[in-house]
Amino acid sequence: MFVVNTILREADLFCPNSVGLILQSTKSPCTSSTFWPLSNDIITTYFNLLDNFDFHVSYQNLSKQVALTAYYISAHPQELTNSHGVLHTLNLNNDYTQKLFKKELGFSINAYIQHIKLSEAKRLLLQRQLSVGKIASLLHFYDTPTFSKTFKKAVGLSPLKYRELNYLSLTSQSY
Repeated sequence: MFVVNTILREADLFCPNSVGLILQSTKSPCTSSTFWPLSNDIITTYFNLLDNFDFHVSYQNLSKQVALTAYYISAHPQELTNSHGVLHTLNLNNDYTQKLFKKELGFSINAYIQHIKLSEAKRLLLQRQLSVGKIASLLHFYDTPTFSKTFKKAVGLSPLKYRELNYLSLTSQSY
């Protein structure tokens, strides 16, 4: 029951209306046969809402420099450190490309790098083979606490909680 209360509390904090609607649709008491479908609905709704905050880059109507930079960042999430390293690798003018990127896309290169790294972190967390520390190292975060703090600030959950709740979602789908 602790797991259900934790899921409900965290989902309700993120989006109170969705949890209320799901719970109102189930007027019968929660039994073992109704628990997994209900928890699956709550968890699926919660993570779908989290994923809606991702932003994607369309390469159409971008200058060649910006398109190349965005593509390189998307294609190399485990090699990224910062905008200077990316632009040096691509042999592009740092100041000019940074200004152009911000002008055309509305966010900085470093913000996009952070987004791509956190998207990759989510993917790696779901695989469960790697520790949080190893993921932080693979993605070139300074250390595990910095990664955890950055992840929690962006996603709203610690890396371990994100892994745990997604694992619950995946296991409940098998019932």
